[in-house]
Amino acid sequence: MNEEKKQEYSKKTEELREALTALRKGIIFKNTRKPSIVRIWDTLRNKQEEINRILYYFSLELVFKDEGLNDGYAFVQPADIIDSSGDTSLDCVSMGPTKSWIMVLLRKAYYDKKLESYDTPPMKISRVEFYKTLREYTKDMTDEDAFRLKVDQQLRSIDALRIIRLKEKEIEIRSVIESIINASWLEKMDEIETAKSMESEDEE
Repeated sequence: MNEEKKQEYSKKTEELREALTALRKGIIFKNTRKPSIVRIWDTLRNKQEEINRILYYFSLELVFKDEGLNDGYAFVQPADIIDSSGDTSLDCVSMGPTKSWIMVLLRKAYYDKKLESYDTPPMKISRVEFYKTLREYTKDMTDEDAFRLKVDQQLRSIDALRIIRLKEKEIEIRSVIESIINASWLEKMDEIETAKSMESEDEE
């Protein structure tokens, strides 16, 4: 291998390593103003097949969606061909039932807002409206302040994943939630709820 080919191979290897390292840290959002993200984004866009070949050996796959000049996202999820019960930051098992239900309802709120308007993402919902919706799917708590405090704690942890943006009076829900909350997620949630119901019956 001559020197020119060695340099080309080294550059390609470094680009893939940089992209895979970024994916390990969580969701990557397209950003045309930050040079390092521009470089990583170009690698993800142009080398999806190579990246997926590497991820395959870890039973993972790349989710990549480019939605325009400044909108797009990429993340890694368990491959469809295997059981997705592994511990990942975007898996409903590791998130726990409460946070997972909140994520599902955020996805529902996103979808409902998308249907009723022609706005582009992120979709916005008032925090008061979301508390009210969540109440319908959770056990009643007499202390409203305690309920909201618990929900806010979960929302802040979801905000840290950059799936939503928490504002003082509203929640901005980003389009990435459409890819995260999919059929596999809902199926796993159903399995968890069924198992919990059976445990409750056994205890009685």
